[in-house]
Amino acid sequence: MVDVSINPFEIAKNYSLSPIQSVLQVGASGGQEIPLFVANGVRHAAMVEPLDYPFSVLRANAQNIENYLPIQSLVGARDGEQVELFVASNDGQSSSILKPAQHLSAFPTVTFDDKIQCTSYTLDTIVRSVKTNHTHFPEHYDLIYVDVQGAELEVFKGANQCLLNSRFVFTEIGLGGGYEGDVSYMKLIGFLNAYGYDLIQLEINPNHGYGDALFVRRH
Repeated sequence: MVDVSINPFEIAKNYSLSPIQSVLQVGASGGQEIPLFVANGVRHAAMVEPLDYPFSVLRANAQNIENYLPIQSLVGARDGEQVELFVASNDGQSSSILKPAQHLSAFPTVTFDDKIQCTSYTLDTIVRSVKTNHTHFPEHYDLIYVDVQGAELEVFKGANQCLLNSRFVFTEIGLGGGYEGDVSYMKLIGFLNAYGYDLIQLEINPNHGYGDALFVRRH
């Protein structure tokens, strides 16, 4: 889970930037961030979660909030790709399309006893689908909010239009090695910098090597 000790809404206020009114969330789990979004005036939230149980919780938590849309899908770099999802025992919160590695020793109480087949769709495709079926939703989102356990770069590779038209990216990051094939925060910084995003705050827990980062697009 993303640790919201970095609060993108407060940072936007501190920098006298326009308020964040729309959020595109990948890896929404059961909707733990919904109260944060509501408290900070988010008017539209498209929240994506692939797993059945957390999605059912997400749907229940969002059902009475206008323009908060739960979407059950796996986000990846390509449309229609069959991928394995390693399902974590902590209600799916640590689940990833990457095989767990150092995560097993860093969090020994979390196990990965199941894996399922999923079809991936890019974030750009999901946003187009949302706009087609819910025309009152925005075409572009102020904030992209990502928590996908080491597979962040796979999400961003399929989010070209989203990245070109958003203002903020808030993502979980790591030193690398938590999952097989994951990327270090330095690679994410480089990738997002090419889209015009500057890192403005970064926190990493030295005990397990995970943290959060907030990027703001230069325009």
